[in-house]
Amino acid sequence: RAVVVAPPTGSPGLRISHTDVVVEGLVFRGGVHGIRAEGADGLVIRDCTAVAQAANGFTVIATEGVTIENSVAASSGSRGILLDATSNAYVHNVLVHDAGEWGIGLENLPTTGAMPPVSTGNVIAFATVAFSGGGTGGGIRVRNAIAEIRDSIVADNQPYGIRLDTIGSSLHHDLISGSTSPLSPRDYAVGAGTITGDPLFVLPAGADGIRGGE
Repeated sequence: RAVVVAPPTGSPGLRISHTDVVVEGLVFRGGVHGIRAEGADGLVIRDCTAVAQAANGFTVIATEGVTIENSVAASSGSRGILLDATSNAYVHNVLVHDAGEWGIGLENLPTTGAMPPVSTGNVIAFATVAFSGGGTGGGIRVRNAIAEIRDSIVADNQPYGIRLDTIGSSLHHDLISGSTSPLSPRDYAVGAGTITGDPLFVLPAGADGIRGGE
């Protein structure tokens, strides 16, 4: 059985401020963030689950070379996964659903002063991002950053499926569907294999109240 971390209200389940840390096989329930990492270059989050955080499931700030893989972020109040002022991030084989604002946010904005350099080297692959946004956000947002978004399902997020605020990202072999604005800007060039259509989720609202539950 996985170890369950249930922090008190207003606290993160795990706070990381060191480099080259591996977090594996933990379940975070509640709190403000499941994991909050800052200045944690080389961080690996693997086989972890974050459920019902007030803010973000996984928050990574000012970190170079983070990997988030084989993990789930569900029912967060803001972002399922937030990568803030972070470059060379590799997010793959993740499930993010029912986030209050954005499923995955790759956001590189200043707290004060001038805009920082564009974040580069980011990849989001083999991700499923669904049922997020609450009418004001959506599935994936990339701001002052460039990412390759590939081989992913982005479905039933509102109002946006994928919102790109910086030229230079590439999208290919994705399924984008069920959003009022599947892609913003609407004329953003997408690569081969990008389609729209119903992903045919199985039991999206399970009997136990958890999406996909039995």
